[in-house]
Amino acid sequence: MAAPPVDAGRLSYRWVMLALLCAGYGSFGLVSSSLAPLVGPILRDTGMTRGEMGLVLGSWQFVYLFMAIPAGMAIDRFGLRIALFAGIALVALSQALRAGAFDQVTMLGAVMVFGLGGPFISVGAPKLVATWFSPREVGMALGVYTVSPSVGSMIVTATANSVLMPATGDSWRLTLLVFAAFAAVAAIAWLVLAREPRAAPGATVEPTGSTWSAFGALLRIRVVQVVLVMAVGCFLVNHSLNNWLPEVLRAQGMTPSQAGFWASFPTLVAIPSALLIPRLTTARWLTAVQVGLFALWAVAMLLLPFGAGTMPYLGLLLIGVGRGAAAPLLMLTLLRSPAIGPHLMGAAGGLFFAAGEVGGVLGPTLTGVLADATGGFASGLLALSVVGGLLAALALVLRSATQRESATVTLTA
Repeated sequence: MAAPPVDAGRLSYRWVMLALLCAGYGSFGLVSSSLAPLVGPILRDTGMTRGEMGLVLGSWQFVYLFMAIPAGMAIDRFGLRIALFAGIALVALSQALRAGAFDQVTMLGAVMVFGLGGPFISVGAPKLVATWFSPREVGMALGVYTVSPSVGSMIVTATANSVLMPATGDSWRLTLLVFAAFAAVAAIAWLVLAREPRAAPGATVEPTGSTWSAFGALLRIRVVQVVLVMAVGCFLVNHSLNNWLPEVLRAQGMTPSQAGFWASFPTLVAIPSALLIPRLTTARWLTAVQVGLFALWAVAMLLLPFGAGTMPYLGLLLIGVGRGAAAPLLMLTLLRSPAIGPHLMGAAGGLFFAAGEVGGVLGPTLTGVLADATGGFASGLLALSVVGGLLAALALVLRSATQRESATVTLTA
């Protein structure tokens, strides 16, 4: 990936932009995870079943997958400042609407609003990194912003039942409004402080290419094809766990507070995983690291329902390692691809997240339906284990595609 020409102003302001992005992406994680620890009281108040809640939890991903590609085009057309503000503001609105929901239909609509705003944040994030940071810093910046939604998710799972519910008189509605306030502050901060990057004097500005022909060209690249298939599986596992892990732990006998604490543990582990693994993983070791991470996922899913003694806690640890680094390593593959530069990262990011959210829709819904059908979560976790094994195999296919792309670029250089 060629380095974007930058001026001194961009070099000094890139850390402010990264901090603002982290606040916005943290709100993304905060809101997307806000219902999971409150499923019990929400089901009692709204009369929904687990299967219906699974549909609600996966509904924003359904909207997201149709919005991701248009979001990428909008980001390249209108710029990061306008697009990301719209995204963060819609995320805050979604959270406020959830607090007023009274049945499945109103909760479904509130959650679907998140699917309108979320793509602007997650698709815009790699575009921001590719634009503001040099190739040498991309892995570090990618790891930093990737941690942000995990931090937001961890705050929710750790505080919803143990701090905010008692403080609000066991009101899940007021608890959700507290989280909405955080997202609103992030939106205002972005609007006030965010800037568009300036190219260095005399630099040639490349066309964005965010047209349908650009998407078609990207889809013909073998590396992109394999990454998109892997994104489906990666998001399927991640979103299933994000939405159902507290309930899985409660079903195994934990109290709501205990389940909230231990459900946040994988997110805590994901933070150093996201910060360190993408930064330290070189192209030479990328495949081995990916195979190892996905294999750990496969084992972890089996340890949760079938492990004895401390084995389920080991499973939570392994889930956290995979959660932190799996998706960032796939995105890093796109960022390092010689066929994709900063001018195409909006389009490439749109494709990545559109494909990923296909899994994001299927995962929570499948887990909820299997739980209703079998009376427990063992069958759903077994299915997630199979997905982890398939992802490990696909990592080997990705290595072959990457090697062929590198050889082609070398021959044509």
